[in-house]
Amino acid sequence: MSDDLPEEPVAEENPPENIAAPTPDISPRLACYLCPPIGIWLLWHNHQSSMAKNILSSIGLLVYTILYIGFGVFLLKAAGKVAIDWPGYGWPPQLTWVAPTPSAADWGKTTQAIDSNASALWAGFRGSNREGHYTGQSIRTDWDQSPPRQIWKTPVGSGHSSMTVAQGLVFTLEQWKEGEAVTAYNAADGQGVWQHVHDGAFNDNYGMGGKGPRSTPTWDEGRLYALGAEGHLGCHDAATGEMLWEKNILEENETRNLQFGTCTSPLVVKEKLIVTAGAKARGRNTVIAYNKMTGEVIWKGAHGTQAYMSPMLATLAGRKQLIITAGRELMGLSVEDGTLLWSHRWTVSYDNNIAQPIVIGDDQVFISAGYNKGCALLQITKEGDEFGVKELWKNDHLKNKFTSSVLHEGHLYGLDDQDDKQAVLVCLEAATGSEKWR
Repeated sequence: MSDDLPEEPVAEENPPENIAAPTPDISPRLACYLCPPIGIWLLWHNHQSSMAKNILSSIGLLVYTILYIGFGVFLLKAAGKVAIDWPGYGWPPQLTWVAPTPSAADWGKTTQAIDSNASALWAGFRGSNREGHYTGQSIRTDWDQSPPRQIWKTPVGSGHSSMTVAQGLVFTLEQWKEGEAVTAYNAADGQGVWQHVHDGAFNDNYGMGGKGPRSTPTWDEGRLYALGAEGHLGCHDAATGEMLWEKNILEENETRNLQFGTCTSPLVVKEKLIVTAGAKARGRNTVIAYNKMTGEVIWKGAHGTQAYMSPMLATLAGRKQLIITAGRELMGLSVEDGTLLWSHRWTVSYDNNIAQPIVIGDDQVFISAGYNKGCALLQITKEGDEFGVKELWKNDHLKNKFTSSVLHEGHLYGLDDQDDKQAVLVCLEAATGSEKWR
């Protein structure tokens, strides 16, 4: 053969190790549609594009990313998986995962006997006298040697209702898929005994309070009284759940619901059931006394726009009376007919009086509010048939927002609303308002 023919190439036995394997051809446009962050990464790793083009494309992708995330949140919110929580301050709102809303089909029934003779009693909001004092069996505090042991745990629907305990049952109000549910659980195992559901799914316009009822049921002589966030008032047989009577107090009195819902826990005074009914509208009567057995009206009072409080019963200046904090004033009302005995101006931003007042001694009332308001001690006086109000002291050392203070051995203990993100525990001397510790 001719010597000038080209030689055939000889394959190397060991090819260079630094030759990268071919990567799959990923379309940057498809990546941008499916996952914008990956699209941005691919864009900046494509060395064929100019810097200016990459910057403009990245800006466009960032805008698309915001829309992409927003659409995803919209789908999750529509499916009930997440909620947008805006507590009234800061931006942006927080995104929180939502526990599944319970339904009647999910409700577990108790298998244990109910101890109807159980001595444990917490008859309603903040106890029988609404003062936050527990006087039952002593609670052990030797937790270092013998820590508390969980006996049972059960899920409940959303809302702000607390728990009421009587005759071996635990009562509450909660939000179910079917509506607002009045529920009774066996105190022995935490499982369901009875439930009653009525239409209702309140949520304020800002979504700050969350969906669900706001008040705590009240137990009295074998009956349970529950008031929903949209004004539904019902009287139940506490043992069986049978509805004895019901009505909507806002519709009946032609009043308007409060911005953050009806929060009043009903108060029983002998034969009367006292509730507050929102804000004046066509109707003006915002404090009503019903017959607790029949639901018939005993008296009505036009006492202005109410607040997120519950009526209290107290004896001040020798007169048993109702203590009610409305949107812009603290007032004492006659138990017999609801007439105004005295009032004291007490204004808070957005009429957000929330924390309960505290009765001190025979003639004093402590009142407190958040939103930079502060607290004060009032003395109720009486000369002849006329009542008067004297402010003994006032300061900004204890600003109760949601949580009410408690009185113990001449001292007030409560959470001081520092700002929209924190509060601190404070002790004040009740007689003088002086701060003991913080």
